[in-house]
Amino acid sequence: MPAHRVHFKHGYALLRELGLDPIGSRVRSVDRLIDFPRQYAREYLKAMETREEVRGCIEEKFDDPEIIYFLPAFSHDMRTQRYSPKRTDWSRTMISVLRRLIDCVHGEGYGLLADLHALLDMAEKWCCDDRLLEEWARDVGLDPRVLEYYTRHREAIDRDLGCTERKRQGRCGLRNAARALREQAREGGEDEP
Repeated sequence: MPAHRVHFKHGYALLRELGLDPIGSRVRSVDRLIDFPRQYAREYLKAMETREEVRGCIEEKFDDPEIIYFLPAFSHDMRTQRYSPKRTDWSRTMISVLRRLIDCVHGEGYGLLADLHALLDMAEKWCCDDRLLEEWARDVGLDPRVLEYYTRHREAIDRDLGCTERKRQGRCGLRNAARALREQAREGGEDEP
């Protein structure tokens, strides 16, 4: 998991590039929600219960707004980082739910920070394998603007993640397992253990 300062730095920069005027406390709130849902999901539930515009937005963006009440039950990263193609449905669903919820609570555009958070976490694990990271990003439905931001700022992000040497068999802890599972899925193999 990258340091929160890395998530903050790039979250703030992404929003600026999108033409928004980021508010630091909102950027931090997104990272706290994803990394510590048991403690911070309550802030989002409170916003839904006390702010009419948030409640209306959630009712508009969700078929079943009750899903929001399950967020405090999740653990760190809220299943946004499944890497087996047979399990990326979880990541796709959670990133989408978080994106919509965050947009409702903090304003349009902030939801992309959910995509960026998951991408930075995976990039720290797989910085030595661009293809694997891009395949995963497509599988989980990351917003293309987030992937474009990552591509444009790859060098700075690699430095921030401590991934300055791009090695084929490098320091990416889950790289080989993820690559094997992706190959196995393409060949019609078994589920992830």
